[in-house]
Amino acid sequence: MDMNTKFWKWPIAVYLFLGGLGGGTIFLSMIFFYMLGTPGELLAWPVFLGVVMLALGCLLLIFELGQPKLFVRAFITKTAIIKWGAVLLSIAMIGALLWWIFFWPAQWQCFWYEWTWLRDFGAIFAAVSSLGLMIYTGILLSSMKARPFWNTPAVPILFTVSALSTGSALLAMSLGGGLDFLFFPRADITFTFAGAYGFAYELCHTIDTILIVAEIIILLLFVVMQYSSSDVTAKAVAKRWLAGNTALIFWGGMIVVGLLCPLLCYLSGITFLTAFLAPVLALAGGVLLRFLFVYNNDRRDIEGTSRYFDRLPSKDAEFLHAAWNKDSFGGY
Repeated sequence: MDMNTKFWKWPIAVYLFLGGLGGGTIFLSMIFFYMLGTPGELLAWPVFLGVVMLALGCLLLIFELGQPKLFVRAFITKTAIIKWGAVLLSIAMIGALLWWIFFWPAQWQCFWYEWTWLRDFGAIFAAVSSLGLMIYTGILLSSMKARPFWNTPAVPILFTVSALSTGSALLAMSLGGGLDFLFFPRADITFTFAGAYGFAYELCHTIDTILIVAEIIILLLFVVMQYSSSDVTAKAVAKRWLAGNTALIFWGGMIVVGLLCPLLCYLSGITFLTAFLAPVLALAGGVLLRFLFVYNNDRRDIEGTSRYFDRLPSKDAEFLHAAWNKDSFGGY
């Protein structure tokens, strides 16, 4: 059996992306609200979208585990690192929703609107857990000791920067927006808070520009360091990225389309490029980064592992497909 069989497939890559995107959007929204004074009405839709991203990621995680009905085990297991992902996802969603219900339309206002302590309580939990969630998406991969390309402290840093970048892109695109039947019409919101909207909108683009530059530097340094590594497995993956069969995806897709193009769009100052194309390309780059990592999961040949895999039956072994009946047990 091939030790590098792709046990982790596209649902895990999408789960890592959605977790980072939702976490980044919620974290930045809380920072904008409490530290920069951005009106909550402008941030209500981005926070809601962040919760939706986390919920979708949670569903993917549950079904990818193979036994959806036993998903509760992800919360009670003592040793699996995936437990922390499940816990952080839950806390971030609950905390964000507690904050979000205070910024419903005026006609929906309820008795809890005076309980500002509940709003602040939810915001603290949402900010801390979403920050932890962004870091966790990288730690989940870097904790895999048998996969040396992942097993480095640089991966959590890279994934956190990428999560903040994609979160900033989504925040800029959804700032002050919302469906008419769920939130205020966008035009009314942006007119009422025109000054605050403009400041937050421009700040999102500035933050994303800085983060993209940082992501380019971290990613290139990471790949070059892995290429220079003494570990042959990590070196082989880095070589594929730089000049092998994954080079076109890495250079053309990740570096050029996913990072350099949105950076140039932001720097151009052209409204369509900065308001739409740059954030969309930044989000696409975030997706591609997770897929590149998940689908390059080469294992180190640990002593005894090859012998174990070699002794496993092949998937077409005859006994695996045999029909079991009483005749198979001598008539009993």
